[in-house]
Amino acid sequence: MIKNLTNIWKDPVWSKVISVGIIFVITLAYNKIESYTQNISFAEAFIKFWNYPIKLWILILVIITILLICWVYFTIKRNRKFRYDDDTITLDSYLYLKIRDELLTDDMIMNVKQNILSSNSFYGESLFNILDLTDENRKSYFEFLNPVLEDKKAQLIQTIEKLHSVTANTVSGVLGTPGYLSIPREWAHNDRERFDDAWKKISSVENELAQKYDDFIKTGKRILKV
Repeated sequence: MIKNLTNIWKDPVWSKVISVGIIFVITLAYNKIESYTQNISFAEAFIKFWNYPIKLWILILVIITILLICWVYFTIKRNRKFRYDDDTITLDSYLYLKIRDELLTDDMIMNVKQNILSSNSFYGESLFNILDLTDENRKSYFEFLNPVLEDKKAQLIQTIEKLHSVTANTVSGVLGTPGYLSIPREWAHNDRERFDDAWKKISSVENELAQKYDDFIKTGKRILKV
């Protein structure tokens, strides 16, 4: 029973409903007591409660206090150290190794680290393999229980999505070389500004992705010891 109530309270929707219900019950109880002690009707006590004059400085003080309490609560919650047990570390290790050894290996990210996408023609499949991770991320299992690793993974995915957005508008097939992509070379001759802008955008995302990838891999290695 207690476990069920705890699960309901943790639900973001039901917790708000319950909170409103508790406040409503407290308000009714207060007005009932007020009507009894003041020898007035419940309706009169209820109307008096909702028309009670409040000074502006008191209202501001209450708002500041509530915001301060919320800030302290979320700061403590964010900094609370996650602790693994045998089951949770197994689940996170499985997902981490699947990403590192199958879905986005160091070899697959090498073109990005060497700025090949922005500087040379490259095999299109090497880009598509990286972008596939965003599709995998939509699956329900693709989540770390450790909030630190989940945050690092989210940053990695966000940067890959940025790479997808940038390359979608700046690279195309290389004439005479099936399967290869690059920034259109004719831009370098006919529209140099457009070519340079494309190079800067892709290069910037490549550098960011390389950093996010290494950060994710190193953080996972330190936490999971694999």
